[in-house]
Amino acid sequence: GLGCAGRGIGAAFEALEERSAFDIIEPDIVLYDVLGDVVCGGFAMPIREGYADQVYIVTSGENMAIYAAANIAVAVENFKKRGYADIGGVILNRRNVPDEREKVEVLCKDIHSHIAADLPRDNHIADAEMHNTAVLRRKNFIVKTRRSEMKSIMSESRKYTYIRDVTYQYNADIGLAYSSPCRGLWNIVHIGVQVPGCHEIYVCPTSCLRGVVLTTAEMNAMDRLSTITVGEDNILEGDMEECLQHGVEKIIETLPEKPRMIMIFISCIHHFLAANYQRVYKILREEYPDIDFIDAYMDPIMRRKTPPLPSLTRQMFRVLKPCDHLENQVNFIGSWFDSSQDNDLYAWLTGKGISVKDLPMMHSYDEFLSMQESCANITIHPHAAWAGKDLQLRLNQKWLDVRPSFRYEKLREQMKMICQTLQIDAPCEEENQKWERNIEEKAEKLQKKFGNTPISIDYTAVDLPLEMAVFLLNHGFQVESVFLEVFTEKEDIFNTLQKLKPDLKIYSAENWNMRLMDRKHDGKIVAIGQQAAYFNNTNYFIDIIHGADMYGYRAIEKWLDLLEEAYDTEKDMKTLIQHKGWRCEAR
Repeated sequence: GLGCAGRGIGAAFEALEERSAFDIIEPDIVLYDVLGDVVCGGFAMPIREGYADQVYIVTSGENMAIYAAANIAVAVENFKKRGYADIGGVILNRRNVPDEREKVEVLCKDIHSHIAADLPRDNHIADAEMHNTAVLRRKNFIVKTRRSEMKSIMSESRKYTYIRDVTYQYNADIGLAYSSPCRGLWNIVHIGVQVPGCHEIYVCPTSCLRGVVLTTAEMNAMDRLSTITVGEDNILEGDMEECLQHGVEKIIETLPEKPRMIMIFISCIHHFLAANYQRVYKILREEYPDIDFIDAYMDPIMRRKTPPLPSLTRQMFRVLKPCDHLENQVNFIGSWFDSSQDNDLYAWLTGKGISVKDLPMMHSYDEFLSMQESCANITIHPHAAWAGKDLQLRLNQKWLDVRPSFRYEKLREQMKMICQTLQIDAPCEEENQKWERNIEEKAEKLQKKFGNTPISIDYTAVDLPLEMAVFLLNHGFQVESVFLEVFTEKEDIFNTLQKLKPDLKIYSAENWNMRLMDRKHDGKIVAIGQQAAYFNNTNYFIDIIHGADMYGYRAIEKWLDLLEEAYDTEKDMKTLIQHKGWRCEAR
């Protein structure tokens, strides 16, 4: 375990432990994919250090592969005798040799195990190897293979599937993704400039900087951005860490004034080359104790394992430190828009004398740091969950996780939970019923105006698109389609929608074949969100992301107002959707 792989694996485990990764994410299963060689420290180290409970051996039916698998089994058995992991099973990764399964079954019998999975061989990989090219570059691979895989559930003319034909486990991710012209969603640049006075430093090759610079320039915030270019010479000379350290030092010394916070965004090249960036951050923190350094990441290869939005939301709050808490102060975490409007939580809490700290309403770094004094954190978006959990573990602040529901009973339940936690009175039954009557009257009036006009909903506009669809359908509106990539809402909502509207069209906006979609639509259609507007080619739409942090009865009323406005007023869809970061302003 002292060689290259052993040290690398060990460093990875240490990094996970330093970040309390397992406490924060609370995974049910952790998979380590390591080299299957008994003389390699990368194989032995996870077992010897007690990280692995079970070992699954991947093998084909080829003689050398079986020989290696048998050696691994013997090694694992030796570890088991010392109280370490044992064999969980054998995974047959087929090479299509004669009698392949039978040979592996003999191996399993010899090592007292079983075949846990049987993976068929994909000839497209061998075909690409024979032509000395990447799989995706083979001319007909994408068109023929992906289309045949999806043909049973996807319409070739409109690229949708009906909700009656999918299961709750539906996930549209098939690998290759299509990026539409819709640019309203925020990225790491937009989030970083929400902390008052924060300076961002991006460390990456020149080609990676283009989007960052353009996004910052679009906000007129170039004074908040610096860059360190990683070149070929840094890679060849192995001075990535020195480049990072000295680059940051030079930037700090040349800025007009030292920032209170610096977010350093390293890129995938640092991970490829195993740069010890944490060592650099330690040096910088000792050198500049009056600056809070945030380790952030611009790493597209990690976007599924470590999505940028929840990751950065968590990282930016890690400067908050344990202290005594104020019982009459709470934080909104992961909200990017002014919550003083159209948010029941803000209105009710402030009316009861609770001070609400909300990042979009702050004007100084000291005000931002005062969030560490709050007794609780309220999150209304999924992307804020990592931060909420982390603050709960580190600062012992209560974490109150709610969602902007369209179900009255859910809103009542969530409000009651928050009020009980903060030991204040909850809204009375009479007040709740008054709000509900007003919403019902407004919805009934608006439905008469809409008639049979179809509506399309986009998950980038609203956190709970299926709940919204159920609400609108129950009030007589004609919801035609929903754009989403995976079902994240409660299964009972999915089941309700399947019965209520079995022919509801489900689109994946990121599906590769959406680039071929016929965007024509017969008659008028009203879209909720930019993607729904773009793919339905309509100028009648609600231009919004993340529900603008609205919550509760006020939010539902506002949605109805926005629907009416969208129905009555055309917008310049083509221009609006291409503007990056909907309503983002640097603070």
